[in-house]
Amino acid sequence: MQEQQPARLLCVDWDGVVCRSAKETGKAGLLTAAKLRDSQVPEDHVVEDLLEQFEVARPCLEVGWEAAIIMHALWARSLTPAVVLESFHSSLKDDIMKELELTEASAKQVFHDTRTSWMSSNKEAWLALHGFFEDTQQHLQRIIASDTNTKVAVITTKGKDFAAPLVQQASLAIPDEFIFGLEAGKKWDVLSSLLEEHPDATCIFVEDRLNTLLAVHERLGERVQLYLVDYGYNTPQQRQQAQEHPAITVISSFAQLPA
Repeated sequence: MQEQQPARLLCVDWDGVVCRSAKETGKAGLLTAAKLRDSQVPEDHVVEDLLEQFEVARPCLEVGWEAAIIMHALWARSLTPAVVLESFHSSLKDDIMKELELTEASAKQVFHDTRTSWMSSNKEAWLALHGFFEDTQQHLQRIIASDTNTKVAVITTKGKDFAAPLVQQASLAIPDEFIFGLEAGKKWDVLSSLLEEHPDATCIFVEDRLNTLLAVHERLGERVQLYLVDYGYNTPQQRQQAQEHPAITVISSFAQLPA
C-alpha cells in the first residue's frame, strides 16, 4: 500500500527553534579553541562566564565550527560579545582563522573531532547541556502524534550524528530520513528536494536566522512559507528586518503557524 502523501511539510531548524543549545555549542567551541591554542581549558568559573558571553554573541554563528572562532575571540582576545557580534563576519572570523592558520575544512574537522570525542566520553553530560523550548517541543509532539496530514522534518547545520540523539532526547518521533544534518547540504537544497518529492504539499519553514530565510526566499520564492521565531538566536535588529519583509512572518509560538 502506497504511503499517504502529506498535505503539509513542516520543516524546522533545530538550534534556536526547538533546542536550547548555546551552552553545548559554546562548550564545544571552547574545548576546540583550547586544542587549537594547545592550552588547558580555564577554571570552571571562567568557563561559566565565557558561556554566558557566548550566548550573547551566539546570533552571529551560522555553522557549528564557528563556535571555536567566537570562543577564541572572547577568551584569547578578551573581546566583548558586542564587538564579536558587530565584526565577526566582516573581518574578525577571517583574521582569527589566519592567526590560527586554519581553513574552513580544517576548522570544521577539528571542531567535529573535539565534539565527537567529548560526546563519546560522556554522552549523558553532553545531552544534559541541551534544553528545549518547551512550548515548541510540545506543539511538535502533538502534531507528530495526531496530525496525519503533516510531515515534520528537521533541517539543521548541526551534524546529523549530533542532531539525531537530540531529536530522540526531545521525544520527537521523526523518522531518520526526515532529519537533515550538515551533510545534507544547504537548507534551500534540502527544501527544494522535499518540494520535488511532495509537489502537492504546502511547505512551511521555521528558522531563527534571518539570513537563512532570505537565502531560501531568493532561491525558492513563494514555494516556501517562511517564519522567523523571535525567541531564537537572533537580534532585535534582525527581527525588525524580518517584520518589514513581505515574505517573512515573525512568530513567538508555533501556535501562530497556519493549520
